[in-house]
Amino acid sequence: MLAVSRTYPAFLLEKSAMPALDNPAVAHCFEVWKTIQDLLRAEGHTHATSDYEAARAYRHALPPLTGYQNIRNFIACVNYGILIGAIKDPISTRLLYGARVALSAVDPQEKRSGSRPTQAPDASQTTDSSPTQ
Repeated sequence: MLAVSRTYPAFLLEKSAMPALDNPAVAHCFEVWKTIQDLLRAEGHTHATSDYEAARAYRHALPPLTGYQNIRNFIACVNYGILIGAIKDPISTRLLYGARVALSAVDPQEKRSGSRPTQAPDASQTTDSSPTQ
């Protein structure tokens, strides 16, 4: 019976071979996943246990669903997690749906500018030049 190695060849772990890792959020999630997986395997845990715990760590490392850029990073991380096997299908569907809902709640101005909108001045601090009646 053939044994399949679940480790990655060295060339695949180099950043140049994984352009998705140019995104710092994706790189962070991947690093957490790989570190936990390697640590648990080095401690003698089974592949199933190390994969399960590494996947949990990957999900906990996802960016928060606040702000346009974080939501975009969250989506990128989830998609990369699917690609490397850190996130399985039933969970991926839920995570991407949550990102879609969060994205629909983002202020349209923030989407256009790609940054957080400036806050409107407090109503009590505004002056009105119109006469009161």
